Amino acid sequence: MNMKLLATLFIVILATGCSSPEDKMRDQFLSGCVESGADRAFCNCVFDELMTDFDVDYLERMNRRGMPTSEFMEATMKAGLQCRDL
Repeated sequence: MNMKLLATLFIVILATGCSSPEDKMRDQFLSGCVESGADRAFCNCVFDELMTDFDVDYLERMNRRGMPTSEFMEATMKAGLQCRDL
């Protein structure tokens, strides 16, 4: 997975805001992910994988912090690799 896609995925997560439930977060994540050129099935898979490691509260805290954690970046890379064959 290239860095442009990773950056786009992160920005989409940051753009979800503090009041968004998981469904809204998923919709926004998928929108940004697909707009970056990824397949919708891949984007769904990545989001599902990330949600096994992180909950909405964690993502909201990361959003307020303004920087992805190393754990999140590592999990995003791992999810992308696991989902790449869809």
